[in-house]
Amino acid sequence: MAGVPGFPLGQAEERQFTVFNAKLAAACLTTSPDRLRHYSTANVARDMDLLRQSVGDAKLSYAGYSYGTYLGATYARLFPNKVRALVLDGTLLPSWYSGSDGDTRPVGVRLRQGEGGAEVLAQFNTECKKAGPDACVLAKLGDPATVVKNLFQRLKTNPVDLTMPDGSTLKVTYALAVQITFFSLYSPAGWPDLAGLLAELSVASDAPAGRRTAAVAAGKLPQGLLEWNRRKEDYVSVGNSLQPCIEARQSGRPFAYPAYADAADQAAPDFGRFRAWVGQTCEFLPVRDSDAFLGPWKLKVKSPVLVFGTRYDPATPYQATRPYADLYPDARMVTLNGWGHTTIQKSACADATITAYLVKLQAPADGAVCQPDRKPFDQLPMAKSPVPAGADVPAGVQRWGGLGL
Repeated sequence: MAGVPGFPLGQAEERQFTVFNAKLAAACLTTSPDRLRHYSTANVARDMDLLRQSVGDAKLSYAGYSYGTYLGATYARLFPNKVRALVLDGTLLPSWYSGSDGDTRPVGVRLRQGEGGAEVLAQFNTECKKAGPDACVLAKLGDPATVVKNLFQRLKTNPVDLTMPDGSTLKVTYALAVQITFFSLYSPAGWPDLAGLLAELSVASDAPAGRRTAAVAAGKLPQGLLEWNRRKEDYVSVGNSLQPCIEARQSGRPFAYPAYADAADQAAPDFGRFRAWVGQTCEFLPVRDSDAFLGPWKLKVKSPVLVFGTRYDPATPYQATRPYADLYPDARMVTLNGWGHTTIQKSACADATITAYLVKLQAPADGAVCQPDRKPFDQLPMAKSPVPAGADVPAGVQRWGGLGL
């Protein structure tokens, strides 16, 4: 939204951010209260079962990614005898999302996305350093971890004006740099472009006042940043972000978010603060769907289900994968020993495993491991082109990250 940072820094911005979220909630209450009262994941699952019936399938075959794994778990709980096959990739642990385990912290803290982002950024820095300056331009400036840390620190007080491919100028603040970095970590094929952006920003931010400007070649920006710059509206839709407001436990302390953010920043610098503010709108939105399902989550599906976790995933951290799999009587957990959010476009092994399961119901042994097709900074064959960073993140869900996928 125009004039509102991705997350606030300092008391003045925190007050502005809180006022904005209160007004946004009031607008939603004014325009869409009846719609929101039917917005729960359980109602989506019920609609999905009607679709199953309408196409004449006796049982459901389903592939769910990120938030789709919460939908899959909800369907499995409501219709356990109607499941043929479930692929669940990038797991959103139901108790973390819903707060059904009694955790009263904000949903953005419960989901551990701050910790996930910090862990994957460390991998980005490590892989960049190993690739060297010929493959990762950020390494030309020194140790990538140090360069990025110093860049973020300088941007807190010294934003950089970035000249975009269309000639417009975008002011890159600390909050915007953290936000774009987080979403760019979703797709490791775009990490070289992210490295290039961070390198240019680092050089520019270290320049004297009045000369803090960076220009980047067309096609070399992370896709998430290009999408951000294309937004000309004062407001964008948040409708696909509001399900946690309707069905998940809230903290009940909307004015305590600065304290939650400070604690999250200690646990996971930069990304912890960013993700801690996710969901503050919900604190001002007292609408609930009476048809929502919030647990218990011990599932009774008889068929084997296929559960994927990527070892370094910023949006749905790997630590949730085994607990999620343990909700099912017969879950076959497969680890993608790589980077990014879900397995999409990252591993031929994962693709083949999913295909064999969905088509022939051939489930692998629990604990199987797939390798990615390439490392993030490997040079691609000439016949292929990289997937731009953030390409698997629809523009409308940038505010929430993993929740809306």
